[in-house]
Amino acid sequence: MAMRWHGEEFKRQTAEQLGKNLEAAAIHLKGEIKESLRIGNIDGSSPSSAGEPPRRVTGRLSGSIAHEVDRKRLIGRVGTNVLYGKFLELGTRKMAARPFIRPGLEKARHMIGRILAGKW
Repeated sequence: MAMRWHGEEFKRQTAEQLGKNLEAAAIHLKGEIKESLRIGNIDGSSPSSAGEPPRRVTGRLSGSIAHEVDRKRLIGRVGTNVLYGKFLELGTRKMAARPFIRPGLEKARHMIGRILAGKW
């Protein structure tokens, strides 16, 4: 009985599936981060406290949350290109942090693991 080795095809299919799973995980994380930014502050009278996610005023920060995935190198990124997002996430000398990315990641950590493992 002759056996055939399909190693290259297996590697290709596995990498393709991992890329799809990575994309799904990035989308899930993006949703969790946006969810943390849903608390409104229409009149500007009650800004967020230190340690809380920033409150929504214009929606610009939430609208800027995006993801990108490099399926060949299996790298996924989720974040914002709004400059003040970094200051809110990490804080400054004059303002305590109002993290929104790290809490989203912590909340999504278990599901991201399941998505990457293909068990979702």
